Amino acid sequence: MILKKSIESRIERINGTMAIEGMPLTNEDKQRIAKLLSGKISYEKGKAEIIAQIKLRRSQDGRNL
Repeated sequence: MILKKSIESRIERINGTMAIEGMPLTNEDKQRIAKLLSGKISYEKGKAEIIAQIKLRRSQDGRNL
């Protein structure tokens, strides 16, 4: 499917840019981006998920957001 290939290509470009900065995407990140690009979730929902994930990681590390 062309749309799926287009989304996969965009995600890989994003991942490449993030990897250069030392922050490669996780599989969870890639799935979230695919949902955003395909319209399955809204920007606000995706943003809320990312913030929740960061808060959880930081709380597990003993850091505050």
